[in-house]
Amino acid sequence: MRRGPKWIRRALVCLVITSILVLAALWVKVRLGMTSVNPFVAETDTLMREDKSPDGRYTSKLLYRYNMAITYGFYHIGIQSNTSDESDPDVIEVADEGLSAQVWKDSRTLIVTYDATKNKHPLDDTEFVKKPNAWGPIRIEYVPKIKK
Repeated sequence: MRRGPKWIRRALVCLVITSILVLAALWVKVRLGMTSVNPFVAETDTLMREDKSPDGRYTSKLLYRYNMAITYGFYHIGIQSNTSDESDPDVIEVADEGLSAQVWKDSRTLIVTYDATKNKHPLDDTEFVKKPNAWGPIRIEYVPKIKK
């Protein structure tokens, strides 16, 4: 029985090891529900509060998105239609601990309350990345609240 060149055996060993690593990474991704295997971009949403509109056609969610490798996160609000699949339900993103509540005023108006307090460090202040006034037929109103 004759053995092949050493480079063929080494290539096969590398292929097997790479396959095992890829399968392990995919398993971790599926098991943890991550959007990426790279821990520096892997983000996870935690549901803080969920409310349905008075007519039941829409659901608003207050979510906290955090990075699994770095200790930062931000609140954001998502609105979803309960009658159809809407693309990209995220409507607002805020830095740090900015958003405090979302409440339906009526079937087509969502009130978003945010912290308007000026803190000692500017990274702790509410900073809107997006601040849309509407999402489809839903009007969004922003109400500042000063914490004491």
